[in-house]
Amino acid sequence: MEVVTIKIFSSGAAVLVLSIFHVTYPYLYKKTNKYSDYWVSFSSGIALGYVFLYMFPKLSDYTIQI
Repeated sequence: MEVVTIKIFSSGAAVLVLSIFHVTYPYLYKKTNKYSDYWVSFSSGIALGYVFLYMFPKLSDYTIQI
């Protein structure tokens, strides 16, 4: 039961952080315009890492089960 609670809390915290970033994006864009290319590269690297390291192995496991 504790593991489920921790996962729910961490997911909620991640959603909260992303929503705050989304709401404050226009202000952040004006302040960090010269560094925005670095942030885009960093976030796309995280997204690609998530897909290749987490999603593809699960997809292959589900395909084998089908």
